[in-house]
Amino acid sequence: MVPAVDLGDGELRLRFPDGVHADTAGLDEALAGPRHEAATGVTVAGDESFETLQLFLATTLPGFCRLTRNRDQDSGITTLPRRSDAAAITADGSLAHLTHTLVQDGPTPDQRRSEFVVHGFGPTGPALADRLAAAVVRWDVHERGRGYPALEVHPAGTPDTELPAGHLLDKTHSRLVWTWRSDGPR
Repeated sequence: MVPAVDLGDGELRLRFPDGVHADTAGLDEALAGPRHEAATGVTVAGDESFETLQLFLATTLPGFCRLTRNRDQDSGITTLPRRSDAAAITADGSLAHLTHTLVQDGPTPDQRRSEFVVHGFGPTGPALADRLAAAVVRWDVHERGRGYPALEVHPAGTPDTELPAGHLLDKTHSRLVWTWRSDGPR
């Protein structure tokens, strides 16, 4: 089961897909405060897949989680679209999440473009937003359109000294090591 916590009187749900439940103390207060916005300059067409971005963020950012906005509640906490599931990071009673905004409209999906934008909340929200935005730019420059990273699976309990270099994700029965092109030669 994926650990989750409700925020904003149930308007939002924060999930931790890697199974590690982060400290969520102070997040309701953070969401009630001012929002910091960080534009990335990275755009995607309406019919373009960006699934490797989601994997890149999940495997390279500490504090990664998923933020979902419930369908039936709207208190104005966030501009996250209803029924959406956004990449997010949390630390130190603060939260930042990825969203997008339409920057070019057009009659067909390939003519419409949206820009990735990050919203940060809480005392370190601006720093988290900048960190998440920088990761989106790294993905755009180094990983976008280049396929999936290399993945090695090792048994749980494998000592760190026996693991290859890369981004480690511990699971119940295994240790996953992801190596992206931007990590260096393969």
